[in-house]
Amino acid sequence: MFEGFDLRDVATRATSIRVRIGGAGPPLLLLHGYPQTHVMWHRVAPAVAERCTVVCADLRGYGDSGKPTSDPKHAAYSKRATAQDMIELMAALGFTRFRLAGHDRGGRVAHRLALDHPERLESVAVLDIVPTRTVFRATNQALASAYYHWFFLSQPYDLPERLIGADPGYYLRRMLGAWAALDRFAPEALALTDVPITLSALTGQRMRWDRGLITIWTRKFRGALDPRRVTFQIADAMVIVDILFFQIALALVFPVYMVWLFYAVGDLAITVIVTTLIAYAVLDLLAFLTAAALDGGRLLGLAVYMPFYTAMQISIMRLIRIVAIMQELIFRSSYRDPYVPERVMQVVERV
Repeated sequence: MFEGFDLRDVATRATSIRVRIGGAGPPLLLLHGYPQTHVMWHRVAPAVAERCTVVCADLRGYGDSGKPTSDPKHAAYSKRATAQDMIELMAALGFTRFRLAGHDRGGRVAHRLALDHPERLESVAVLDIVPTRTVFRATNQALASAYYHWFFLSQPYDLPERLIGADPGYYLRRMLGAWAALDRFAPEALALTDVPITLSALTGQRMRWDRGLITIWTRKFRGALDPRRVTFQIADAMVIVDILFFQIALALVFPVYMVWLFYAVGDLAITVIVTTLIAYAVLDLLAFLTAAALDGGRLLGLAVYMPFYTAMQISIMRLIRIVAIMQELIFRSSYRDPYVPERVMQVVERV
């Protein structure tokens, strides 16, 4: 999908926006609907890119764009705040004026953007929407049943989050399937994940996860450390600091520490390493036994594998994290990762 398009993360004052850019000609910004991402344009964008510079963005809170902390009034996710992201995104890409098309929620963002920033638009198309105020004034039982998610999602935190979180895959497919036949999407446009069952698959999965330490925490959410941002919260900043230090910095320092250890204490270093490994194994075993007991004892038979788990975590997984972080810092490898989950490939092959 999106052959010839560049994939980027662009920082705005309040968050970070994931965007794909391709083609040549007048700039056209495409905004997706709910509960989709910019990938919904995967069949449209390449055709339009033959005559336009196409910009497909994930709205804040969707896909791989940033997810600012909300507030009781949900102002952080208002159409005005989201529209401001798009203005700053297009300015960062060098487009002071542009064409705009939005579908569903993206259409409402486009509507708000046109009201707030008419000087920035050459033209605008809003798809599949009626002005929200008009809809609410005409609400009846039939409309409330068809668009129940409007009223469901507006419930106070954390009712929607908990209910959707119980089975997000089902909820996503139920919503998408209610509005369009899922076979109209390219199979790889539907996000499916695999449970790795081989060491090779596990290594690949962990490489992608650990590269995410850089793509997510040092790029997408780096604005959480900026106290000048209106969405700044000390708790969010501390999460970023914790990850930067304990998961990234310490991982990169570990090889240096090992060299220093052997240099400083010689053969005693082996004793230190073995003792540390035993201590970790005991702690992991205690944690596992506690969890298994709370689960009714059904998994106690797996306790025999815990020493191998500890050894793998300390050796192989640590090495994978170091390599993944270095790959992402130096080569930005995640932006060129061709991985497609096996379950998706099975669907592609059937098609």
